[in-house]
Amino acid sequence: MRGLGYSSTAGGYSVWGGENSTAKYVHIPAIYIAISGDRYPVVAISANAFYNNRYFLAVTFDSTSCLKELGTRAFANCTRLTTIVLPNTVSVIKHIAFSGCTQLSVFRMPEEIATIGLGAFRNCSSLPSAIFTGTKLQTIEDYAFQDCSSLTTVTFSYGGLKTVGNFAFLNCSKLTEIALPYTVTTIGKYAFMGCSEMTSFKGPGSPVIGRLPEGVFADCAKLRSVTNIPYVLVVAKRALQGCAELTTIDRLDSLKTIEEGAFRGCAKLESFSLSKKLISVGDSAFMGCASLKEIAFPDKEAEILVGTNAFDGCASLESATLPRNIPAIQPCTFRDCKSLRSITIPVSVTAKIGDSAFYGCTALDSVTSLMEAPHKFGKNAFTNISDKCVLRVPYGKKAAYLAKGWTESIFKGGIVELPAPEGIHPVRVTADGKGAWFDLEGREVLRPEKGRIYIRKGKKVLVK
Repeated sequence: MRGLGYSSTAGGYSVWGGENSTAKYVHIPAIYIAISGDRYPVVAISANAFYNNRYFLAVTFDSTSCLKELGTRAFANCTRLTTIVLPNTVSVIKHIAFSGCTQLSVFRMPEEIATIGLGAFRNCSSLPSAIFTGTKLQTIEDYAFQDCSSLTTVTFSYGGLKTVGNFAFLNCSKLTEIALPYTVTTIGKYAFMGCSEMTSFKGPGSPVIGRLPEGVFADCAKLRSVTNIPYVLVVAKRALQGCAELTTIDRLDSLKTIEEGAFRGCAKLESFSLSKKLISVGDSAFMGCASLKEIAFPDKEAEILVGTNAFDGCASLESATLPRNIPAIQPCTFRDCKSLRSITIPVSVTAKIGDSAFYGCTALDSVTSLMEAPHKFGKNAFTNISDKCVLRVPYGKKAAYLAKGWTESIFKGGIVELPAPEGIHPVRVTADGKGAWFDLEGREVLRPEKGRIYIRKGKKVLVK
């Protein structure tokens, strides 16, 4: 291409398209020779240099080129461009530099590259690979490879990369696997969303990665394994939503929070180990995990919150151990868990049992409630459970449960009281009331109440 234009810039000159833009091939020289005869290195391709050019097919460079930078939109929307081999000296590819180059299929990533700018290769739908061989790469910015629908391979050298931006590989529908180097400290939200052919992800194993970000693997329908993420504290909302083939995820021993919809629709996930540090499970967190067989919350004193629809539709769930200190069972928590056979409601459930909490648990034949002060449960909370379901309640509390609607028309297998606690003797208060009564803190009680435990004549007694 003749008639290239040049502009002075830091360290030399930058080049731009000039007047003649209809040639099929463009060659970028290493040196700009001024009218004076002075020679200057060409160190940059200007912003918008060849923007929207619909003619040229390939770009070449002198072997001695010391080009450092490609400006914003330098080759954006060059829809016939198929080939460009950048000099290894290029360290920065700025925003949208190749965005919309839909025919670009031959491209070599420079060894000195440090930054891939925002949307730099967005919608380069023929680009087959991004091979990073150097160690200078620091940042892949937001949307960098979005909609690169032919991208099958992305590889990194041993170290260097620190940041993968938001939506960086969004909808790279042919990308099959990714392994991040140990140097990565930040992964952006929705970074790999819609990578529908991806089967495995290997994280950096870095203790700095404390969060599996929002939507990071959402709709990666063939993703089977997520490994090397041992220090994650938070699985953010929709992080793995729609990963229907997911069977393997690292033990997350530091995990504290599972946010809304984090594993929703992970239909082949059979097991998930909940960390002893867990404090909350968000709404719909495991909804539709149809192969999940068991869930056991850690046995600890601290309160654990479990959200609405948390295990809704987990049709294979056979065993669920609720947290010892859960204040409420939210609406639809275990709806349509058709394989769940038994549940124990902890004494800590003082707020509510929500609407449809156990609706459609057709195999549920044993409910043990440890609540000392029962309350009414929500609409359809126990509708469509087993006709043989037996309700077990604390000793001396059957009448209290019946009064709150826990009836045999719902629990058709009957309502039975658990044995009196070991070392506690059931007694009835007589009219004469002889003998002093004390509460468990040693204070005298003048009128003992039914259903409560006191000390009388040196023994613990339960008043009937």
